[in-house]
Amino acid sequence: MDFSLISGLVGSLKATYDLGSAAVGVRDANKLTEAVAEMNHKLLDAQQRLFAISSEAWALQQQLIDTQKENLELKATLEERGRYVLVELAKGNFALRSKVKPTDASEPVDAEPEHYLCQPCFHKGVKVVLGLEGGQYSPYIQRCAVCKHGIEVAPAPLQFPSPSRDYSPF
Repeated sequence: MDFSLISGLVGSLKATYDLGSAAVGVRDANKLTEAVAEMNHKLLDAQQRLFAISSEAWALQQQLIDTQKENLELKATLEERGRYVLVELAKGNFALRSKVKPTDASEPVDAEPEHYLCQPCFHKGVKVVLGLEGGQYSPYIQRCAVCKHGIEVAPAPLQFPSPSRDYSPF
């Protein structure tokens, strides 16, 4: 047997093996490239979903902040309305009177005097103290400076002119 033929055959087989290994390596590299491309695609998809979830979470957080702010405003309004009681100053005419707190000797006296608020304005969100108008010959009226709503609280006092010193019926 000729060793040169065997060594040529072995060399050919080795070259074929090397080509086969290279082909497998190329095939594996192609598979690896495909796998990396698919992984990148999935990562990009996950990142887009994460952005969508993040923006939705931000919108929900803003909604929560707005709702909490509205809740605080409603609580403040409710507390403010709790400081007043609806009273009928004259038949069919209503106003809101400040609640008088009972005073104990241990507590300091509240400096806020008793007053009346215009009921129509108060329910529109405007707090207007009714002012007293009237005088010597006209009725006493509690009047709102904003909507001009007036409530007659006392009739005009009956006053007679005092006679002058120079007046003499005789």
